[in-house]
Amino acid sequence: MLIIWSVWDVRREQKTAFSRSQESWKALKFIDGFQGRIGGWNVNRPWEACTLGFWRDFEACQNFMWNYHDRIFYDQGEAYETVQLSYTIKVDEILGAHGTNFSRGLTQAKRLRVGDFITKIGSEFDVMKEQQAVWNPALHQSAGMLGGVFSQERGRNNRFIITSLWEDASSLQRFRDEQVVSLRERLDYQKDIDRFITRTIRLHDSWRILP
Repeated sequence: MLIIWSVWDVRREQKTAFSRSQESWKALKFIDGFQGRIGGWNVNRPWEACTLGFWRDFEACQNFMWNYHDRIFYDQGEAYETVQLSYTIKVDEILGAHGTNFSRGLTQAKRLRVGDFITKIGSEFDVMKEQQAVWNPALHQSAGMLGGVFSQERGRNNRFIITSLWEDASSLQRFRDEQVVSLRERLDYQKDIDRFITRTIRLHDSWRILP
């Protein structure tokens, strides 16, 4: 699976127009290899829009970029200042607390948590082991977690993105309160991490596109 992580800096007065423009992406559902797209507003930076797009593989995404992307993308008009795009490859999928897979979680989630981190050079393998042995099980056991994906940036070995889908804001807050702080302290994660950015996104149903 290839994942496109996009962070948009939207003009304050253009939030409504930008939100409406997301409906243009519904054309994706008819493109071969498309597996879903979700998005919404960063709860801590309300002018920042965030979207995740999922593709079968890089070739399917490349076909979209070459043949369809521009005609959809330009419908965004002048509603945003900048956009940052990242391409990541799935390393692991994390089942939800009730065994739901990520694809099913895409249909139900109200909140999205994205952890974007860069490891110290040479620490990549240790971080991947900790993710698989500690963080993935903690997420899986958290009530309200609907599925997640751990991915690595294409062409860059030391950048990773962990995405998790949540049924509501309260279940995500419980995970933060009961798990995140204690696990970070126990693992001393700063010894391996150069940069860690976490975003919480309030998902919009009108931005949700499924094949």
